[in-house]
Amino acid sequence: MLRFIRKIFERIGCKEKKDDNEWINSLFENIQNAIIKNSIIPFKIVSIKKTGFLVKTGGLFALIHFKKMPWQYINLEYWQAISSTLTDKIFYCSVLKAIKTDTKSIIIIIDGRVHKFRTKELIENTQYSGVIIYKSKYGLFIDIGYHFEWKYGSFIGLLHRSRIEPDLFQNYEQGQIIDVIYTGMYESKLAFDSPNLNKYLPEQFEYKDTDKIVEIHVNRAENGNLKFLIDGKYKAYQINTMPEQISKKEIKAAINNLADGDIIIGEILEFSEKYKSFQFKWIDFENKMINELNECEKYLGKTVDIQVSKNENGILKFIIDGKYKATLLNKLPEHILKEMKETMKDLEDKDVILGEILEYKKGNNSFLFKWIDFENKKLNKCKQYLGKTVEINVNKKENGKLKFMIDGKYNATLVNEPPQYIPKQEMKTAMKNLADEEIILGEILEFQEKDKHFLFRWLNIPIRAELTDILLKHLEYVGKTVQIRVYKIENGYFVYKIKENDKTEELLNKLTVFYSIIEEQVEKANEELLNGDIINAEIINFDANNRTFLFKWITTDIPKEESSTNAVSKKFNTKSIASNIDETTLNKLKTISTKTI
Repeated sequence: MLRFIRKIFERIGCKEKKDDNEWINSLFENIQNAIIKNSIIPFKIVSIKKTGFLVKTGGLFALIHFKKMPWQYINLEYWQAISSTLTDKIFYCSVLKAIKTDTKSIIIIIDGRVHKFRTKELIENTQYSGVIIYKSKYGLFIDIGYHFEWKYGSFIGLLHRSRIEPDLFQNYEQGQIIDVIYTGMYESKLAFDSPNLNKYLPEQFEYKDTDKIVEIHVNRAENGNLKFLIDGKYKAYQINTMPEQISKKEIKAAINNLADGDIIIGEILEFSEKYKSFQFKWIDFENKMINELNECEKYLGKTVDIQVSKNENGILKFIIDGKYKATLLNKLPEHILKEMKETMKDLEDKDVILGEILEYKKGNNSFLFKWIDFENKKLNKCKQYLGKTVEINVNKKENGKLKFMIDGKYNATLVNEPPQYIPKQEMKTAMKNLADEEIILGEILEFQEKDKHFLFRWLNIPIRAELTDILLKHLEYVGKTVQIRVYKIENGYFVYKIKENDKTEELLNKLTVFYSIIEEQVEKANEELLNGDIINAEIINFDANNRTFLFKWITTDIPKEESSTNAVSKKFNTKSIASNIDETTLNKLKTISTKTI
């Protein structure tokens, strides 16, 4: 290659220089002389770049843009497909630019469009090798210039999908080398055939004579593609020759409705040598349509189960009995349609809904139905939230008005009743400090069907650290047994306090805590208790707003060690206080104690 280049440059009056630096300068001068004399010089492809190829010409590296290559493609990505087959291939070019930069780098730009290819005649029914430059739904676009090592340029043709075995077509990729048979020109383009296509037709085939009525088996692949087979092995294709009263839409709908394993009756019209398959006319189409119509009319006016199919993109399809398509009626008042669309978003794949069948449309072979249980569907969806603790999104407007949303679609209203162990004033203060897009925890109490929104109680209300410590001390007594002294005042009412000299009395009395006996025992206490009595009591709950302990009088005797002046912890009574506080909430409250307002 180097000797060849030297001869070229000797021809244009350039001399070789032997010192390395002098040699590079000499090569650069040679390139500049080629520009001046508009000479045609060879270049060799080294590797592909983003917009062209890195090449070597005159002993120096250069660049050539895809658009300046000896032949052109309509899509520059096709060069990527053949790039590996072009390495070390030699073509001819002219030099457009040769400059030295400040860093002594050399930039050379060349143009290969001056290359002249010799002509090459392709021979029909001859096998050639080519590169797949593009894969489309119609077939493979192949450049067989590869077969001749690109010495004659590019020869692009189409291998139609019908001429490729389906399993093979699935595996073919851009850039792959493939053998094809050149069959001639079709609409001014090269046409190819597959050399490995099954040549299934024997010379003496009983259906080669036309006007034969045969059974044709339907084969439908998982991707929906149809095949028609005679005797389970001979390919056939259907033509849309039908009576005038049958529309193309009806034909298409009937074909789309064919299932794998169906058998139809066809009349053989001709055998196509080109496509190696039979052309047939579907002659029991009308009978199939009539039977289908009679079957479908049975559904009219009835309420049926409709299966929901939802793909990865969230697109919904409705199916009746696993085979009939259905379309949802959308000609409804705007407010109802809006609610229905919102409910549709909650539908999942394989859900079942109730629909009233209104009409059967022959044109697209589908039913029109009215969704009659969408209100119940929405209500059932909403009821799933009841009693649960969920995240609630806060939306705060510029005027400070708050709006609460669940899952970004359900409106919610905060009830003005915080958990009993948190004072109302603390909740009001916390509400003022809520920020837009903040997330809070709420317990869903009720769903208002009329206004279509939820009522919730705010659980994780941030409160002052000092108040948290006080509340925690109170809550420690919930579920425990203590001794309480009874004080009877003049108007007959009772006041209850922790027994005097009890260690707990000093703490609780400092907090100005009140005690209230459970309602069921009020009458009994009035009748039996006297001033100064000491009773055993189980603390049921603590109301932070009224600073009141609710307790239950334990009327049965308990062992002395259990009735000790020290409060004795009993097993946590979740049944009596579950609606107010549990261990999880207590832990959350302890976590909140680090928050301040």
